[in-house]
Amino acid sequence: MSFKNSSKTLTHLHLFDNHLPKSSIYPWLSNFSTSLLDLDLSLNNLQGAIPDYVFSNMTSLLHLDLGYNQIVGPLKSFGNLCSLKTLSLNNNSLTGQLPQLFSYLSGCSKQTLETLLLKDNILSGSLPDFTLFTSLRELQIKGNKLNGSFPKSFGQLSHLTILDLDNNNLGGSIPDLSVFVSLKELHIHGNLFNGTFPKSIGKLSKLELLDVSSNFLEDSGGIAARTVVIIVVVSVIMFVVLVALAYFILRRQKQKQIRSNQERRYYADEIDAEEALQFDFSTIKVATNDFSINGKLGQGGFGAVYKGRLSNGQDIAVKRLSNNSGQGEAEFKNEVMLVARLQHRNLVKLLGFCFEGNEKLLVYEFVPNSSLDKFIFDEAEDLLTYAWKTWQAGTSLNLIDPTLSVGSSSDIVRCIHIGLLCVQENVASRPTVASVVIMLTSSSLSLPLPSKPAFYIHTSDLHFTPFSTNDFSITQLDPR
Repeated sequence: MSFKNSSKTLTHLHLFDNHLPKSSIYPWLSNFSTSLLDLDLSLNNLQGAIPDYVFSNMTSLLHLDLGYNQIVGPLKSFGNLCSLKTLSLNNNSLTGQLPQLFSYLSGCSKQTLETLLLKDNILSGSLPDFTLFTSLRELQIKGNKLNGSFPKSFGQLSHLTILDLDNNNLGGSIPDLSVFVSLKELHIHGNLFNGTFPKSIGKLSKLELLDVSSNFLEDSGGIAARTVVIIVVVSVIMFVVLVALAYFILRRQKQKQIRSNQERRYYADEIDAEEALQFDFSTIKVATNDFSINGKLGQGGFGAVYKGRLSNGQDIAVKRLSNNSGQGEAEFKNEVMLVARLQHRNLVKLLGFCFEGNEKLLVYEFVPNSSLDKFIFDEAEDLLTYAWKTWQAGTSLNLIDPTLSVGSSSDIVRCIHIGLLCVQENVASRPTVASVVIMLTSSSLSLPLPSKPAFYIHTSDLHFTPFSTNDFSITQLDPR
């Protein structure tokens, strides 16, 4: 490499990001005269100390970048750089005391230096005296091993725009910052600063970036900076949790509201249906002639049934439930609504109900022409009547399906006999379930003779000889 003819006229020389051999680059650089203003040798893997003669002739040099090499001190060759404004020694292997490095800078350069970049070296010691560095605008000494506190002379750097002291061991209190009227960035992260943060920070109108994290600062109320960070972090977490919780609650409420609306519509339909089915007690009382004994159709275990007629001429059957049912109003109405929904051609239609005081009434349509059994089955002769007649006639085998091939005839006739016992008109004469099981499993047990079943219809022309009966009942066989 030869610039022999231009070494006295060249003003800007950029050789960054190469692999220049230090054995030849330094002697070669010494040939440049005072005409050189800008020299960039960064990213060249330059190692060791720079010889004293290298910059001896570069008295007009304004910008020098030796960053990202492996240069070590001392830097005595900087003594002749009287016009230097920018010096970058970032990411090298500089060791020793920082004040000593500053001492190598000549008195003239101290007055002109505006940018000093010493990031990520191994410099130690305290911050130097800045009395002669009043022109500094950018000072970056991040990532070294500096200790001590801010010197009083630091307050003379009124032109600073960027100050980066991150990740050192600096401590003590932070001085008044009001003099740094041009400061845009302040980085003191990862140090040991303590005390209260100066209120003068509020006067820095140009400040754009402030990083004081990972120190031991306190605010005017005595809360440490770490505590503030913890409070902020916890607050953010709590805020996120509260937002998530609020979202969950709102979602649950929305789902609950949807279900509530659905239930409200359902119960509204229920209420409408209930109101349509409900009768006044006075109406039923008039319709049944005050539950006249003459209109009584029958009596069951749950109450009596009365015939009545509504004001519109419709005949009704009113079941007056006994007070021993134990049902409350809600249970009674739920059961009524359930029965009201049942639709079948063989079911008597429920017209409505009445619940007033102790009175619980079920209002059905009146089914004329004898019993419900007759209404459901053939009016001429129903199965039960036919079974009873064949039994009395001694022809029970006629009830057996001819296609039935399983079981003996005597067993089937015995089942018919037991069946007739279960449908006797007198409820007390009917066997219990336990008795029926005994009858079915013990063929040696004699069965009592059945009496006339309930729902017996005398419509057939068949003539039969009645059986004689005695007073023996199934209750005596298996007491209730």
